[in-house]
Parts: sequence; C-alpha cells; structure tokens
Amino acid sequence: MARLRPLGPLAFCFTLAVVLGLALWPGEGGAPRLFGWDKLEHMSAFATLAVLGRFAYPGLARVWLLAGLSGFGITIELLQGIEALNRSASPYDLGANTVGIIAGLVAAAAVAWAARRLDLHP
Repeated sequence: MARLRPLGPLAFCFTLAVVLGLALWPGEGGAPRLFGWDKLEHMSAFATLAVLGRFAYPGLARVWLLAGLSGFGITIELLQGIEALNRSASPYDLGANTVGIIAGLVAAAAVAWAARRLDLHP
C-alpha cells in the first residue's frame, strides 16, 4: 500500500479533471450518461472524489475536503450557467453532490477502519 501512496494525488487530480470535463461537455444532453439518472451520476462522481481525496491526502481534515469539493461543485454549476455551453445549472445538483461527498467520506472512513482492524494499514 505504501508504494501506491504517491499515486493518490495523481488519481485525485485526474478524476477532478474528468468530472469537470464531463460536467462542462457542451450540448443539451451534456456528457454521455453512465447511470441514466443525473443525480445518481452527481452522487457517484462526488463520492469517488471524496474517497480518492481521503486516501490521497490523509492528513487533510474531512471538513476541508468537504468544503473544497463543495466549492468545486458550486464552480461547476456556475460554469454550467454559461449560455455558450448550452447546459443548465441546478441547485438540486449541489444537493446530489453533497450527498455524494458525505457518502464518500463515510465509505473512506469505513475502509480505513476495516483496514486498521485487519492490520492492513491503508
């Protein structure tokens, strides 16, 4: 696990870039759908970011990760309001992002707890 630790920030930043790219994909339909329900896609993207963020930056307080990812979500919604992208901003997306972040933080805590119990040291 220790050998993989340097890849954490790279995976986190790559995923941030992919989420941003998909969120700003131009057109009325936006990016291709993975799950078929927009809110589930928001939740899964932000849960993934939260999990990757916890393992990439283990010393970072959860509240700062929550704040940073929430800010990222707000930025995406503001950018989606740009008329040239033919996208639309939604406060419901922010709610889905927040649910995803919290779910990701809980999942990361559960994995870390289980790894400590099994003496895996993530």
